[in-house]
Amino acid sequence: MAEAQADATGGSGNEQLIALVLSFVIPGVGQLYQGRKKEGIAFFGGFVLAIVLSMVLTVVTLGLGAILVPIIVGSVWALGLYDTYAEWLEL
Repeated sequence: MAEAQADATGGSGNEQLIALVLSFVIPGVGQLYQGRKKEGIAFFGGFVLAIVLSMVLTVVTLGLGAILVPIIVGSVWALGLYDTYAEWLEL
């Protein structure tokens, strides 16, 4: 029965937990671990782009943009984490 459940969810619970932890550490890596290359590259690229955008915004606004850094980067990070979890539950 556990094997049927593992096949239905795309991997065992331990494998999906590893994917979730990887996504928690670096957005996109959990998706890559799940075998979803396009999504993994998109989330990792979006995370890097969010960091670069935040740095540019901080420099351009003479430091005032630093207020938005946690919001921008955190949003991309949280979305990647949710996507990995949703794939685990097949939402």
